[in-house]
Amino acid sequence: MTNDERMTNAECLRDRWVGHSCPTSLRRSSLVIRHSLVIRHSSFVICLARHSSFVILATAIAIAISGCCSPAPINIQLRKEKQQLESQIADLQQQLQADRARIAGLEKQAGTVPTLPQDRLEKLVTVHGIRLGRLTGGDPASVPSAPDEGLKIYLTPIDETGEALKATGTVEVNAFDLDLPGDNHVGRWTFDSAALKSRWRSLGMLRAFVLECPWQKPPQHPKLAVKVTFRDELTGRIYDQLQDVHVKIPTTRPATRTATSR
Repeated sequence: MTNDERMTNAECLRDRWVGHSCPTSLRRSSLVIRHSLVIRHSSFVICLARHSSFVILATAIAIAISGCCSPAPINIQLRKEKQQLESQIADLQQQLQADRARIAGLEKQAGTVPTLPQDRLEKLVTVHGIRLGRLTGGDPASVPSAPDEGLKIYLTPIDETGEALKATGTVEVNAFDLDLPGDNHVGRWTFDSAALKSRWRSLGMLRAFVLECPWQKPPQHPKLAVKVTFRDELTGRIYDQLQDVHVKIPTTRPATRTATSR
């Protein structure tokens, strides 16, 4: 066969393939290859989906663990709001105490000089309460072993923020021996505004009126209840404070009997 004949046969074979006249065996091989490729592609998609599910599950577990280790932002916000509400409640309670004291002062002002109008008082730093110092208790004698000579009261007027305020007024102190049956009132002491001003002490952390109250009726028990009433000179407000104190009382010794000879 010459070269021309071979070229003619090759061209005829090419024309047949282009005209979709391929042999049946070749077409079957092509279908098998395509089916194999589809199966491999499906396997890859399934494997990728499983991998994505594993990644999502691992991420969810990590988020849950991190949430257990650190407080959630909503919990932090709730704690802040709780602290703010507690602070507001404390301020409102102190304001309520001041309002009650002002009402009580107004009710007892019959025949006295009227105070400033309320709108002007609100612009000033005024008394909103009183505080008794931790040193409030027995007034020790000059001799260490001797019983207390009376009571010593450390009284501090405070403003709306709880800061000490040197405000004058009148003070009444009452002491009670609660373990004593019947009349347990052991003393009553009063101080006017002039006497109060001379008893202010400011030294270091101490900022208070120091009031000495000698015994009017010596107590029989070391535990006493002390009630202090302060009436502010500027506003007429009245504040009460009750506190338990301990004092040193005289120790009684049993009487000794002497032997008599017969």
